[in-house]
Amino acid sequence: MKAFLLAAGYGERLRPITRYMPKPLVPVCNVPCLCYSVALIREAGIREAVCNLHYRPDDIERFIGGRDNFGLDLRYSREETILGTGGGLKRCEALFRDEPLLLVNGDIVSDVDTAALLRDFEDSGMAAMAVIREMPEGTTGTVALDGDRIVDFRGTLGSGLAHRYDYTGVAVLSPEAFRYLSREPTSVVYTAFTSLASRGRLAHRVHRGFWRDIGSVAQYLEANLAVMEQLPLRERVERWTGMTTEPVSRDARIDPGAQVQRSVIGGGCRVGSGARIRESLLMPGNAIGEGEEIIRSVFTEQGERIQIGSDGDAIFSGKTPAP
Repeated sequence: MKAFLLAAGYGERLRPITRYMPKPLVPVCNVPCLCYSVALIREAGIREAVCNLHYRPDDIERFIGGRDNFGLDLRYSREETILGTGGGLKRCEALFRDEPLLLVNGDIVSDVDTAALLRDFEDSGMAAMAVIREMPEGTTGTVALDGDRIVDFRGTLGSGLAHRYDYTGVAVLSPEAFRYLSREPTSVVYTAFTSLASRGRLAHRVHRGFWRDIGSVAQYLEANLAVMEQLPLRERVERWTGMTTEPVSRDARIDPGAQVQRSVIGGGCRVGSGARIRESLLMPGNAIGEGEEIIRSVFTEQGERIQIGSDGDAIFSGKTPAP
């Protein structure tokens, strides 16, 4: 079995961070997000993979190649026009021949048990299996279940049922699924998944463990803060990628008189005496001056500050205070 790693997106909701780096390389606990997805692939025992690229493709190839492809026999599919999760996969159909594939988004952080997922898929006899998660009370997802069957995605199949689950960005697809994919820019969810669900050919596995995505700046900050507390997940990443996750980079310089609470501090950062940093993220190279107070903020590598409001909105953007 091979894997398909989705890494072509622009990450528009993560701007200004993604003006300077592709979304899969945005760091989570000082390790590029892509590493968490690579760990899911390697944990499943898969050694061959295809990775689609579009936005800043050289950055991603350079990063992965500089680490011996993390032990993967890896091919790239560079998309001149971005094709989405469905079109990008269809473009590579010939590379998968007659075997199932593990599909993994390159912008999620999760402890999905991919080895168990592959076993469940083999036992199911279905054409595909999507990993879904239950939404918190009072929120709405994209997936509706009727008993133990997926019957709808965002109401496109007209089930009228509540969408209490969400797709996690991890799935297994058999060659049968390619029949419903298009070479046009499309989503795998609203082509293959909806077609298979309507035919009773889509299985699912509910993930009840850790999962975060980094869709928006607020979600990105929350993912970093949450991963700090997920030691087994961080150990998995180190085991399969050789990359060490660390909330505070070893080469950050924090004055003994500073206070850093539940925050991620990147490499080369300097925090002055009396500074107070709480629930924030400093990407590499930032400097916080003496006595500065930083709360729920993200600092980009270019020194731009993004303040996160209580409603999750980015309410302020400015420059890093002088050291």
